[in-house]
Amino acid sequence: MRSAKNVAIVPHGQHLHVEPASIEFVDIQANMKYIQTLVVRNLSPVVKRVRCEPPKTAEFRLVTDNQVAIAPGLSITIDVAFLTRTPFHYVDSFIIAAEDFKYEVPLAAKAPCADIVFESLIDFGTVITQRTHQQQIKFQNEGLEPGSFELVAMPKHIKMTPQSGTLSPRGRSGDQLIVLVEFASERPCSIQEIVEVKMGGVCGLPGLPSTNKAIHMKGTCVDQSLHLMLDGHAVHSLDFGSMYHGQSKVMKVLIVNSGPTSCSFNAQVTEDTEGSDARGTLASSPAETVAKAEQPLTVSPFTGQVAAFGKTSLEFTFSPAVVAEETGCISTREPEKHATSFEYLAKVESEEFNNLHLRLTGRAVLPALKVSPDILQFGKCPVHQRQDIVLTLTNLAEQLPPDFFDFEIPRVPHMTISPMKGKLAP
Repeated sequence: MRSAKNVAIVPHGQHLHVEPASIEFVDIQANMKYIQTLVVRNLSPVVKRVRCEPPKTAEFRLVTDNQVAIAPGLSITIDVAFLTRTPFHYVDSFIIAAEDFKYEVPLAAKAPCADIVFESLIDFGTVITQRTHQQQIKFQNEGLEPGSFELVAMPKHIKMTPQSGTLSPRGRSGDQLIVLVEFASERPCSIQEIVEVKMGGVCGLPGLPSTNKAIHMKGTCVDQSLHLMLDGHAVHSLDFGSMYHGQSKVMKVLIVNSGPTSCSFNAQVTEDTEGSDARGTLASSPAETVAKAEQPLTVSPFTGQVAAFGKTSLEFTFSPAVVAEETGCISTREPEKHATSFEYLAKVESEEFNNLHLRLTGRAVLPALKVSPDILQFGKCPVHQRQDIVLTLTNLAEQLPPDFFDFEIPRVPHMTISPMKGKLAP
């Protein structure tokens, strides 16, 4: 079996590879010769005859034969020399050509000058109004001569300090300068601005250009605030409705941060009493509230952090305490006359942004159960016999509260009760 070889197929017109693609001499000095080497490689399967068309400027010179044959896979080198008596900015080119190939190699020689570099894009992103946001730009001179810059056409909402400066040559004290950029707005806005940077090399050499550059600035300024949301809508009050004493109900609301920075918050529940101190006092924990029955409405957590454009939940718990009943009769009670209303105010406070108020209301009632008949008369019952009486239990709460009423009958000697426990609808 004859072995097969992989053959690279080179597109037409790309049979020669030139590296580097351009030649540049920097920081040239008078009467000093500079040389750089360029490599031409033959990528085709046949011999290529290469010829060079020299540059027109006398300062550039090619060190090579005018016409050279390159075998497949091999390469040749071309030396490009530069020599001048007067440092200046020179631009030229020479051409490398073959039967089906032609490439122009750019040539450049640059006199010593200032080379000021800086970040050309400043992106503030999304920030909030009524605050000053800062970034820094470092202007660095990479050249061998001193240079200067000046910032012109300052846009609205932008302040840059300083707006001009002179930089020493590279490696010396003063070869860099930090410019402070400030972005501030009282109202929401967006910026897409360009600040022109006028730069000059101050070495005094003929032909030294003063190249102007630009800094692109962008950013969006928005209002930031906190919101309380329930089921996707802003909420200003929560009504727990009516509940029996001893029951507990939890309602969740979301704290939504509409801005680009995170913020901390403190939550508290105070009794909603006219003329009370607006600051109020922190509520006790839910466990302590249930145990001591001091405050039936609580909030959790008390403190937290809301991420930028994020949200977190708050749980409000309504737990009216159990009433110790020592007098009265439950079977003759009217529930509407034994209802207790609770009104509290929840406050979510943030040092950075707005404060939120949420009115909390709830109603606690005592159970009302009617037993009919209220006296059970079994009469005489022979031994090993039984007497049955139907006992009717009625929940007198017609609408309040909507939860089912739980009942349980304790065990009594010599009696069988069925069912002994259950639930009664309103």
